[in-house]
Amino acid sequence: RGRKSYEHLRKPIKAVEYRKGISLKLRYEIFKRDNFRCALCGTSVTNNQNIRLVIDHVIPIVHNGTNNPTNLRTLCTACNHGKMISEHEK
Repeated sequence: RGRKSYEHLRKPIKAVEYRKGISLKLRYEIFKRDNFRCALCGTSVTNNQNIRLVIDHVIPIVHNGTNNPTNLRTLCTACNHGKMISEHEK
């Protein structure tokens, strides 16, 4: 007798589980490299104290992107949310 496969019942690994690799040190290095400015609109923390910057993947994790610094960039929350909306329309 062969064993029954339950592989089809396994849940796929979520992208959130891959993102855990971005350390605080790496985040700071990316912010510093990008001069604490949004890569899309250019807004900086020094110009606007109410802005929040986030680290974004150029190639998303779900599309085999990595946490390599060359695949990471600084975005403000407005551009990050706008990017998600425009990508869903494609």
